[in-house]
Amino acid sequence: MKGTLLFLTLAFGLLSGIPVWATSATSAQCHTQLISLFKTQYRDQYIYKSKDCDSNCGRFLNFVELHNLNIDQTNVLIISKLPRRSSLMTKRNPENWLSPHNTRSMNTQWSFHSVIESQGHIIDFDYSSKPTVDPINQYFPHMFLPYWKFFLNMSDKTLSHIYVREIPGVVFRQRFQEQAIEGFRNWEELDKYPFVTVEDYLKSKNKF
Repeated sequence: MKGTLLFLTLAFGLLSGIPVWATSATSAQCHTQLISLFKTQYRDQYIYKSKDCDSNCGRFLNFVELHNLNIDQTNVLIISKLPRRSSLMTKRNPENWLSPHNTRSMNTQWSFHSVIESQGHIIDFDYSSKPTVDPINQYFPHMFLPYWKFFLNMSDKTLSHIYVREIPGVVFRQRFQEQAIEGFRNWEELDKYPFVTVEDYLKSKNKF
């Protein structure tokens, strides 16, 4: 019986192209396999939906766990121009919106944005026009600073106007599943994770 199960597991892994040794993989191996999954699923219409970034993160984390990869070392980052949860007033006031500069959809703005962090790298289905995984200290300026500040070598490249809330991937995935079942997300549970400026976040990761 055990031999049959092993054969079926190996067969599934070979057919799906997903590593079957993921459950015993090291953190570095899990990270590498996570990146591989992201690149293969970047254009998947079930996982990625435009202007649905938090659910994109939840769907991808579900997908990752279905393929036996550990998400304990992942975090979901909620990015905002205000150090608080997005409200109806935030969404109605374009001055409080994020203006990304390196996205798969041009001329877009968001009241907030959600991405996945793994081992100091950002997984973002809205980033760039092709599947790209950059270190956090490259992702934020490339995504949220205007190009002209780079071209003109401007000294004002501050990211202090953008805030980040870091939520453990396991916690976020659990809340995402509860939302799918109950129809709402327990935001109060997530509010215990504070917002900090991007600059302070990078310092805490020794990436500034």
